[in-house]
Amino acid sequence: MTSTSLVTVLRAAGRAGVAVCLWGDPGIGKSALIQAAAAADDVPCEIVIGSLREPSDFAGLPVVTDEGVRLEPPSWAKR
Repeated sequence: MTSTSLVTVLRAAGRAGVAVCLWGDPGIGKSALIQAAAAADDVPCEIVIGSLREPSDFAGLPVVTDEGVRLEPPSWAKR
């Protein structure tokens, strides 16, 4: 699949609300393709690289409320 075709597929998935996970070796352009698809549709894009994050970055941090403890999502996940 060409990069142009992949951007088209990524844009369609985004409009349909379908989650996408690109998997491959470092440096092959996965993040750039996602950014190109987001820019083409003028939508915000947050690149999340799991190996550079802590588990709490995904689950959130514990916050005490009147109802108990809940996990507060990170600010980048609240868009």
